Amino acid sequence: MFVCTLAYPQDTTHSFSPTQLIEDLGFLKESLENQHPGLYWYSKAKFDQDFDSIVSSIRQPMTEFDFYRVVSAFNAKIGCGHTNILHEDTYFKRYPNRFPLDIVFIGENALVSSNFSENKTLSRGDEILSINGFKIQDIKEDMIKHITSDGYNQTHKLNKINSTFSEQYVMMIDHPNQYEIEYRKKNADDIQRVILNPIHHDDIKIRRAKINKTPTILFDNNIALWKIKSFLAEDIKKCGKSFKKYYKYVFNELNQRGTENLIIDLRGNHGGIHTACVELFR
Repeated sequence: MFVCTLAYPQDTTHSFSPTQLIEDLGFLKESLENQHPGLYWYSKAKFDQDFDSIVSSIRQPMTEFDFYRVVSAFNAKIGCGHTNILHEDTYFKRYPNRFPLDIVFIGENALVSSNFSENKTLSRGDEILSINGFKIQDIKEDMIKHITSDGYNQTHKLNKINSTFSEQYVMMIDHPNQYEIEYRKKNADDIQRVILNPIHHDDIKIRRAKINKTPTILFDNNIALWKIKSFLAEDIKKCGKSFKKYYKYVFNELNQRGTENLIIDLRGNHGGIHTACVELFR
């Protein structure tokens, strides 16, 4: 059974009957079986068992949001990072606001990486402990259950949370009118509270666009640190070169400097075009 244990408050003005929900699940299964090229890469028996478990668990009406959580958790079990369940378009028109922070999970700590709010009480590096009464680690584990990845890979799920926490929260957790946040200031011990308002997704998009994803390389004696932040063509073009020409430029620079050790840092890189990766390791 894939229904998560955390019970977040939601809009229950419109619900779908168990008969309607099970009919939708049947349509989903049929679509996957007819169109997915690798649906049973890991186990057909497990897929069928998971599907039957979900069907048998639906005994009460559900809202669109609650049903989404059930279906997305089932879909994540398939083990295909390119098979995603999305809310319908009108969902984001009805709920255009987002959680006003981006959060990065490092070990057992959840740290603020970006504050999109007009309230600047929280700064980069402050530790988030809870949101609206739910512990931040429980929220993270809940999100992980609903995010797809290839096979049993968990790092992609965490990277997605770390780069788009504000969106993931609204998609999977809740869309309240305000957020009560428990936090601890950087290098402090006392727990504090602050209430933040949501922020429109267009404002977040504009601010994120200003983040520099151009690759950088630093030299220190015989060591080079190469940070490749993206494999998207438009980000490499900011260097004035194609991927192939940029890679050639970097390795020529390494040879001219006599660099013996190269560290390639791909942390936070969420991919792009596959040929960019192939060219890198040729």
